[in-house]
Amino acid sequence: MKQIFMAILIALATALPNMCQAQTSYYAKYVDSILQNVNKTQVTSGVLYDRAYPFSLLHTFGNAYDTTSYTFAQQVYVELFQASYTPQRMTNPSLLNEIVAVQNHRNRNF
Repeated sequence: MKQIFMAILIALATALPNMCQAQTSYYAKYVDSILQNVNKTQVTSGVLYDRAYPFSLLHTFGNAYDTTSYTFAQQVYVELFQASYTPQRMTNPSLLNEIVAVQNHRNRNF
């Protein structure tokens, strides 16, 4: 059972980063082409949220919600990763999912 679990984790870890990058690049490139003449020197965080499609509606979080879930936090992180001008400084979302899955698996064995 553990071998099957690890095999699935390894398969997902190798497949998901490429799928995430393919989805990211089209939308980010499109937004970048629209914003090419905008001065981005004031984007000191390296993340321009407009570069990622806002599925999570993070901009409404403070006004509409006072609690969150793991799924929401996961989606927000994916969007921030996609919106980043320097994603190599962030942990890939699929790798984070793998880390969480391994930690959950370890915690169940105690």
